[in-house]
Amino acid sequence: MLRCQQYSVGQIAEIPGCIVWSASDVSNHIVFYGYTYDHHGIVAEINRKPNSIKVIEATNTFLGSMFGIIRFQKARIIETVKRPNFKSSIIQLVVYKHRKYTNNEIVQRAREFAIDYKYNVFNNNCEHFATECVTGHAFSAQIGKYEIALKLFWQGGLSAIFDERKRNMSMNRIKHICDTCYKKNTLLLGVPPTPITNKNDVKKGDIIRYRYYFVNHEAVILEASYKEKRQIIKCHIAHYAFRLFSCNPMTIQEEVISIKLN
Repeated sequence: MLRCQQYSVGQIAEIPGCIVWSASDVSNHIVFYGYTYDHHGIVAEINRKPNSIKVIEATNTFLGSMFGIIRFQKARIIETVKRPNFKSSIIQLVVYKHRKYTNNEIVQRAREFAIDYKYNVFNNNCEHFATECVTGHAFSAQIGKYEIALKLFWQGGLSAIFDERKRNMSMNRIKHICDTCYKKNTLLLGVPPTPITNKNDVKKGDIIRYRYYFVNHEAVILEASYKEKRQIIKCHIAHYAFRLFSCNPMTIQEEVISIKLN
């Protein structure tokens, strides 16, 4: 999202989850992306002149969260006015193909939930709250992803977590993706890799797989040049990189790697 005018009442918002906050169009479900988790909320009002929005969300202050953990009640439903920085923050709108309720009904439902809301990170978090308001069915994709990651790690360690084929099967099994998407993903992920044995095996635009932080990793070849004396292929790549000790640990960036032909 680039500006408040893109939101509407009743939409759901997703927000960066380091300190809790959210935003969207009236009745819209919006998402603020963060490096620990993503936060969701329902847009209640839009004030276009100061470029602000009022959001109904399951949230709390930092001190309130710490005190709430002791009482096993981390968050509460409140309405807050946000002035999001659309240039520096990643904020997205959750689009629903079929809405069960009107915009005003979604906002009203969000306010009614505040009366007797009991937070639970596993089965009643901010995402459960937002999806329940819009669809009538509480659902959290984030919790599903964590569950899949834990199960795959238990079955095969880090290599299993980063195995896209196993993740595709697990997501279809718990109905996080439909059968059509599962079949499409299976075709894409089922292409067998070809070993690199000579300089002509690597070309601009190819996808390569290599070991990265001890797991299989994919990258796109931007440029490739052969160094005959050293018997290597020097590759300029673009990949989804992991940056240790960073507030934004995952980002797409360019790097240079060398492939030894011996």
